[in-house]
Amino acid sequence: MNITERNIWKLNNLPPMEYCSLARAQKLLNCELEDILHWHDIGAINLCLKLNPTPGILKIAVLSHQEKEVTSAFNPFTSVEAGETVWSHHSHIRSILRLEGDIPTMETLRGNTVTQFNVKVFASGLWHPHCRNLMALLEAPDDILFENRLSMMLPDKPFVYCHFIPEEDERPSISLNRIYITSQAIEKIYAHSISARPMDVTKKSATGSNPLHPAGINRPAAK
Repeated sequence: MNITERNIWKLNNLPPMEYCSLARAQKLLNCELEDILHWHDIGAINLCLKLNPTPGILKIAVLSHQEKEVTSAFNPFTSVEAGETVWSHHSHIRSILRLEGDIPTMETLRGNTVTQFNVKVFASGLWHPHCRNLMALLEAPDDILFENRLSMMLPDKPFVYCHFIPEEDERPSISLNRIYITSQAIEKIYAHSISARPMDVTKKSATGSNPLHPAGINRPAAK
């Protein structure tokens, strides 16, 4: 009787990797590139886009009673912070410049009071793109896709959401060599491949839908 190894890292004689390229994931999972892009597009997994230092606005929402856990990084709001703010091991925030607007805004979400901040920052590292049309990279390889909105990867603060909006002329292009996949996504794909169970899917953005903010729109560049 054949016994299937249920740990993909043990199967490949590797310690777990936090993330890897799509090409590496193809070899680990014995699948095609379009399979991985398809699973992202239907919302079964969330791929990551690597950013060079990029200026833009960080849109943060936090339950109001947990506000101080986040605002400690903005001290004072109008100052320039030269160092890096560690809210995620993968999604990096540097140079918190200032709070956009006079005061944070307050909204009600599912009966809870939520405080929203718009902060001018430089972002880098790995972020979840909101684009759910990565198959376009294979279908129309000559087109250039830009990302308008990204979500922080595995934040360690109690955010309702934490999105990065790049400046209009600094929007990152989406290319296959800048897309990465996390170990959690690899393990999820492998677990469902050996069980033959369908993966849960969603058409929502990388961190789910939220009535407090509009969805990002991805448009190809004009040729």
